[in-house]
Amino acid sequence: MSINNWNEEKKSSKLEIKILKELNNDLKTNLAEVNETFNTTNNRQLSTVLIFDYFKNKYPVDDSLKQAFEIINMDGLFNVGNTAYKFIENQGVNILNNDSIRIRTTEMYDRLLKNIHTHEAKNWEIVNEELLQLMNQHFVSSPTIDSSISFSV
Repeated sequence: MSINNWNEEKKSSKLEIKILKELNNDLKTNLAEVNETFNTTNNRQLSTVLIFDYFKNKYPVDDSLKQAFEIINMDGLFNVGNTAYKFIENQGVNILNNDSIRIRTTEMYDRLLKNIHTHEAKNWEIVNEELLQLMNQHFVSSPTIDSSISFSV
């Protein structure tokens, strides 16, 4: 009986190590995604402030405004690497023996990474419902040779 228990513990330990390695890979992928999303969101926020400033102060159209509209339309979507976590969910979180890893992993996937998606959706809502409406009201857009956006009054 104890040999069977020992074999089962050894199998469980190997599986847990495999899951932790996969989780580590997912976390590295997520870190790169978070950094990219942060940079994109930060650039969008700065561009949003610039655009609102242009409208508030009625500045003339220049390259900075054109670039700001290009930046707010950049397609940056946060993609979560969650293969290992989905496996953990399907097997039951108790497959991870370390309480700290289990709790922090669950918190990250169930709360923190979902918050990124929520904030990203809110940013797109501002862009689509406010900024692009202003752009469409005040500017005529026409494509240029280099496919960047061109605005004229």
